[in-house]
Order: sequence, then structure tokens, then C-alpha cells
Amino acid sequence: MTSVRRRAVERLPGEAIVLRCFLPVPLLLALCALSPGQDTRVHVVASHLSEASRNAIGRAATRALETAEACLAHGVEKRVTVTVVRRVDDLPDRVRSAFRSWTVAIAVTHKHQVFVATERLTSDPPSNLETTLSHELVHTVLGDLELELSAGKRRLPRWLHEGLAQDIAGEMLFGANDRMVLFRVRTGRLVPWSALEDSWPDDANESRAAYAQSASFVGYLRGRLGMKTIIGTARAYLRGEARNLDEALHQVTWGDSYTYRAGQWSQDIQGATLVRLLRDNCFSILIVLAIPLFAVVMYKRWKSERAAAARLDAWELQQRDVDET
Repeated sequence: MTSVRRRAVERLPGEAIVLRCFLPVPLLLALCALSPGQDTRVHVVASHLSEASRNAIGRAATRALETAEACLAHGVEKRVTVTVVRRVDDLPDRVRSAFRSWTVAIAVTHKHQVFVATERLTSDPPSNLETTLSHELVHTVLGDLELELSAGKRRLPRWLHEGLAQDIAGEMLFGANDRMVLFRVRTGRLVPWSALEDSWPDDANESRAAYAQSASFVGYLRGRLGMKTIIGTARAYLRGEARNLDEALHQVTWGDSYTYRAGQWSQDIQGATLVRLLRDNCFSILIVLAIPLFAVVMYKRWKSERAAAARLDAWELQQRDVDET
């Protein structure tokens, strides 16, 4: 099975590069620090920032790292380096070449490195510092898992990387895109899962769709299978106990596969999205449905009033005839 929250994936020679998308609104980095010294698990490189700001970034990165480790049931022993620069132009050449117009940060997963450009951060999720670090450090933990279990010879699919990163960070990179996913499901324009196995679309629109698709599918898998099963199949594949994730899931739940689940997801997303649209537009729908009913009521009232007027006229004529006689 090959499959798809909002990022383009590039690979540098011998490494896996994962890109982080953004909203292009410059932001001044302002973090308060109350305790001295950086966390020993995360080393922050940011020569243009004060020691207090570096310490604050280190603590935020450590919290994000610990959250990712807990969710993925894997601890990272190697120290993680987070490099923060003002502008994309300040990045090393090999990293800068992987940045796209929507990229905020990059995780060089098998080297335990994260690079962040502060000019592309925003004050609100998903492109604020905390969410960005959470997203990138999920990639870092998954990369460490790949190194530990397969010496880097096997890699998890990009769709799983991006789906888990968005799911654990708690934010889809381009916001909720249920309608876009529904449209692509109905028109048969989903990004092929095979295209999201070890690569990522360069086109901005296709990349946005791939992030939304991966986030939606992984959220579906977490609800149906549970995170324990997802990580268990990933471990089995990386250890070489299965040829692919489909076979790994088949070993856990006989007859099941991620390919089958992708088909079920595409069916469920249509029904779930339709229900959501009806729910979100319930008042408008009720108003529209009430118009014909209101017209019927008004017509019946008009007929009733005309009949009453006719009866009154007839009674008055009858009384006039009686008076004349």
C-alpha cells in the first residue's frame, strides 16, 4: 500500500528530507525564558537569538520530542539539533535547495536535525513555532525508528510520515480540507498512493491535496485500527518481517490491508462529509424546506378566508331578503 495534513518531500543524497508548509506571514520570534541552560536532549543553534530565547526554544522542542516519543512508543537516544535562522537564504545550501515557497521548516530525519526559518513562522497554528516543532520532531522520531530497526535501509511511506506528523501535532498544515478531499474522492482525483510512497508532489496544489489526504487517511486509520496497530505494522515492516505495510497489517488482522482500508476510507469520507455538510447547513436547509410548507399554509388560509367571506355575503343577502318581506 502506498498512501497520503501539507508538505513537499525532497531527498538529499543519502538522507530523507521532509518539508514543512507555511502561511507566508513574517513573524518576530518572541519567547520568554525563565530557567537557564538548554535541555541536554535538544541542542539549539541560533546565533541571532538571545540565550533566553534559545533556551525557550529548547524547552519547546523537548516537550514536542517527548510527546512524539510517547505517541509513537519509541525513544530517541541521540541528541537532536534544532537550527533556527532568520531567512531561508541563511540556511546551508543543501537544505535551502529543498525549501519550497510554502516551506517553514525541514527535518533531516536520519541526521536528527531540524532547520527552521523564522521569517516564515506565523503567530497561529499550524505555522507557529510550537506546531512546527511538533510536526518536524514526529518525522525525527520516525526517522530514528527507521535507523534503529533497519539501519536506514527501509523507510516508511511519505503518506504515513506526513499523516502521523499532522495527527500528533494536532494541526493539518493547510487547515481542514474536508470539502477538497471529498471533491477529489468523488471526481477520482486523489493523489495516487503509489506517488506518495517515497516522494511528494512539487506542485503547490497537489502538495496541499496530498497533505490533506494523508492526514484524513491516518486519522481514519487511528480511529479504526488504533495507534498501537499502526506503529506495530510499521515496526514489523522495518524489521523485515513483512515485505510491505499491507503484508504487515495482514499478519496482525487476517485479511486486512492498508490498500483495502484506503478503499473503505474513500467510501466513508463521502458519507461522513455529506453528514457534516448537512449538519453545518442545517438551518439553511430547514429554511428552504419550510418555504413550500409556508406557501401551502398561506394558500389554505387564503382559501379559508375567501370561503368565510362568501358565506358572510350569502348570509347578508338572505337577511336583506327577509327584511324586505
